[in-house]
Amino acid sequence: MTSSGNPPLERRPEWRLTGIIFFGLIALIVLWATFRIVWPFVTPVLLGAILVTLTHSLYVRLRTRVHNRSWLAATIMLFGVTFLLVIPLFLIAIALVHEANGLIQDMQSGGAQQFLARLDLTNRLSFLRRWIPGFDPRTVSPQRLFLPILQEIPGWVARHGTAVVGGIAGLLIAFFLMLLATYFFYIEGEAIMIELAVLSPLPDRYDREFGRQFKNVIDATFRGYVVTGLA
Repeated sequence: MTSSGNPPLERRPEWRLTGIIFFGLIALIVLWATFRIVWPFVTPVLLGAILVTLTHSLYVRLRTRVHNRSWLAATIMLFGVTFLLVIPLFLIAIALVHEANGLIQDMQSGGAQQFLARLDLTNRLSFLRRWIPGFDPRTVSPQRLFLPILQEIPGWVARHGTAVVGGIAGLLIAFFLMLLATYFFYIEGEAIMIELAVLSPLPDRYDREFGRQFKNVIDATFRGYVVTGLA
């Protein structure tokens, strides 16, 4: 109480409510900023966790063969993932880029223009005027449809080359983060699962069943994506 008989300023209900709202807003802003900072790393971490879930049995067998040296088994697994996934994808990308460059050069050459001229779609489609009033065959001429696009390709590459290189660099960084997360989950994944089981309010048999079902869902989803991609 103050000398005037009123309670202190910080004990008044309206000021307490104001303080709660103010600090609640600060907490929300900090949480939002943390989410924005962490969000770019969520996808690599999730991919690393999924990869470890799919290959954990192989990792356990490999760890047994190297006398329970977890770091060595995890390193070998990472090299295997790199060689089995990255190198084939890299070679496929190089082949696609090479074929695309060859196609662009062929389409921009004089021979391609002569081939498009020999098609002569303008005269061959002129009969459509009988059934489609106002149809102009010149609008579907290959010279008007394709050649301007091909002529713009070098300029597009020059304008967006920096963005393409930046995107490739971002993919490399994300892949490195995925490898780092994968290594961590290989080493500490079992300890994390034990701690989660201790913190879980469910009985042990339900925890084991939940983990088994979660792994089955990941396996089925991964196989479905692979089969769909191959189809």
